[in-house]
Amino acid sequence: MYNKILSLYCPRNKTELIVSKEELPRDVGNEFGETVVEDRKIRICAFPGGIADGSLVDNSNITNASNLLNSPTSPRLIQPETLPGQFAFMQADFDEERKKKFERMSREEKAKLEQQQLYLNYLYKALGMDLSDIARLSIIYESGKDSLGRPI
Repeated sequence: MYNKILSLYCPRNKTELIVSKEELPRDVGNEFGETVVEDRKIRICAFPGGIADGSLVDNSNITNASNLLNSPTSPRLIQPETLPGQFAFMQADFDEERKKKFERMSREEKAKLEQQQLYLNYLYKALGMDLSDIARLSIIYESGKDSLGRPI
């Protein structure tokens, strides 16, 4: 069976070539064997939803171009007032905004934030510490392991 199928895709002589043309479908893909569907190709153009080949605007006739752009089927250009509030606009200095936000916090919120930062710093240091010498002493009882292999 393997030799029969192989001769269809890799003909060695003219008779196998003729048989493969008769047996195989016309569309066997591109040079990589992939099926190419025109509707699934990615098309990039200046006017999304418009004509991809650039024939939307005719340089020789400005009135035709303006009529095409104003037609109901043409793509609409996005006006700044239709964009969401913070979309694609440059903001002021991020650090300054953070500093102002920190200054507006109450004492309790500042203390809680400092405690969280201190805890995270100690946790980060603990992750970097080498405790293999303590583990070799076997002074800590390990009752078992969880499903990920971590000690319980």
